[in-house]
Amino acid sequence: MKVIPLGRMILVRFLESPTPHGKVIRPRLEQTQARRAEVLAVGFEVQEVVVGDCVLVNSLTATAVGKHHLVPESAVLAT
Repeated sequence: MKVIPLGRMILVRFLESPTPHGKVIRPRLEQTQARRAEVLAVGFEVQEVVVGDCVLVNSLTATAVGKHHLVPESAVLAT
Protein backbone atom coordinates (compact mmCIF):
# COMPACT_ATOMS: atom_id res chain seq x y z
CA MET A 1 0.00 0.00 0.00
CA LYS A 2 1.42 3.39 -1.00
CA VAL A 3 0.81 6.18 1.52
CA ILE A 4 0.93 9.80 0.33
CA PRO A 5 0.74 12.31 3.20
CA LEU A 6 -1.62 15.28 2.78
CA GLY A 7 -1.04 18.89 3.79
CA ARG A 8 1.54 19.31 6.54
CA MET A 9 1.87 15.59 7.38
CA ILE A 10 5.11 13.58 7.18
CA LEU A 11 5.52 9.80 6.80
CA VAL A 12 8.45 8.52 8.90
CA ARG A 13 10.11 5.27 9.93
CA PHE A 14 11.45 5.17 13.49
CA LEU A 15 15.13 4.17 13.52
CA GLU A 16 15.32 2.57 16.95
CA SER A 17 12.99 0.39 18.93
CA PRO A 18 11.38 2.01 22.01
CA THR A 19 12.06 -1.14 24.09
CA PRO A 20 15.41 -2.84 23.52
CA HIS A 21 15.31 -6.65 23.35
CA GLY A 22 16.61 -8.48 26.40
CA LYS A 23 16.53 -5.48 28.73
CA VAL A 24 14.19 -4.02 31.29
CA ILE A 25 11.04 -2.48 29.79
CA ARG A 26 10.92 1.24 30.43
CA PRO A 27 7.80 2.93 31.84
CA ARG A 28 5.36 4.52 29.39
CA LEU A 29 6.36 8.08 30.37
CA GLU A 30 9.98 7.45 29.46
CA GLN A 31 8.98 6.11 26.02
CA THR A 32 7.28 9.39 25.11
CA GLN A 33 10.56 11.21 24.57
CA ALA A 34 11.75 12.31 21.16
CA ARG A 35 12.71 9.50 18.77
CA ARG A 36 14.95 9.47 15.70
CA ALA A 37 13.15 8.83 12.43
CA GLU A 38 13.84 8.79 8.71
CA VAL A 39 11.52 10.85 6.47
CA LEU A 40 9.93 8.62 3.80
CA ALA A 41 7.39 11.04 2.27
CA VAL A 42 6.14 14.59 2.87
CA GLY A 43 2.86 16.40 2.24
CA PHE A 44 2.66 19.16 -0.35
CA GLU A 45 2.64 21.97 2.29
CA VAL A 46 5.77 20.79 4.19
CA GLN A 47 8.69 23.17 3.77
CA GLU A 48 11.20 22.37 6.52
CA VAL A 49 12.10 18.73 5.77
CA VAL A 50 12.69 16.65 2.64
CA VAL A 51 12.59 12.93 1.90
CA GLY A 52 15.65 11.18 3.29
CA ASP A 53 16.23 13.56 6.22
CA CYS A 54 16.90 12.12 9.68
CA VAL A 55 14.76 13.98 12.22
CA LEU A 56 13.81 13.97 15.91
CA VAL A 57 10.06 13.48 16.31
CA ASN A 58 7.72 13.76 19.30
CA SER A 59 6.44 10.17 19.38
CA LEU A 60 3.17 11.07 21.16
CA THR A 61 1.82 12.70 18.00
CA ALA A 62 2.61 9.75 15.71
CA THR A 63 -0.19 7.74 14.09
CA ALA A 64 0.82 4.19 13.11
CA VAL A 65 0.33 3.20 9.46
CA GLY A 66 1.62 -0.34 9.20
CA LYS A 67 5.35 -0.26 10.00
CA HIS A 68 5.55 3.51 9.45
CA HIS A 69 4.09 6.53 11.25
CA LEU A 70 2.37 9.75 10.17
CA VAL A 71 3.31 12.87 12.13
CA PRO A 72 2.44 16.54 11.65
CA GLU A 73 5.26 18.87 10.63
CA SER A 74 4.93 20.64 14.00
CA ALA A 75 5.98 17.39 15.76
CA VAL A 76 9.46 17.56 14.19
CA LEU A 77 11.78 18.85 16.91
CA ALA A 78 15.08 18.93 15.00
CA THR A 79 16.63 17.88 11.70
